[in-house]
Amino acid sequence: MFPSVNNAKVSYANIDISIEQYTGPPFRTADISGINFNDAVSAERVIGTGGETTGSTDGDYDANGDITLRYAAAIQLQRALKLANPDLPLSRIEFDIDVSWTPQGAFGELYNARLVGCRIISRDMSNAVGSAPAELGMTLFIHRIEHDGVPLNEVI
Repeated sequence: MFPSVNNAKVSYANIDISIEQYTGPPFRTADISGINFNDAVSAERVIGTGGETTGSTDGDYDANGDITLRYAAAIQLQRALKLANPDLPLSRIEFDIDVSWTPQGAFGELYNARLVGCRIISRDMSNAVGSAPAELGMTLFIHRIEHDGVPLNEVI
C-alpha cells in the first residue's frame, strides 16, 4: 500500500528525503504513512483614490506541510539528520523531500513535487490501536515547494 499524498489515496507514490551535508544516498523508507503540503501567496489589493482596484501587492509566500512515518522509521530519520548535522538542534536541520505520485484513476500520469528547505517544527506521537503500528507525525516548515520544477513565489 502506498502512502497518501495530500490526504488522497494514490495508485503509486515514491517519497525520497534528501539530507543536506549527508554523504550517503537519500533517506528512503517504505514506512511513510502520508505526506501533505501546500503553499500560497497572500496578495493584497491596491485601491486607488477612486475606490477601484489599481493593482496588487506581491504578497507574502507561505508553505507548510506534514509527514507521518511509522515510529521506527521516524527515529531513523531523526538519527540520520543529527548524524549529518551534529551541531544543530533537530528543529534547525534542513532537508529536502521529493514526492512523485499517480492519483488513483490517472493512468500514466506522474506528478512531481520537491519540498525544499524542510525543517521539523513539531511532532505528534499517535498511540497504536490494536494491531496498527505506532506512528510519529511531524509538522514541517517548508521554504519552497516546486511542482514539476516550478515554484509559486520565484522566477526561475
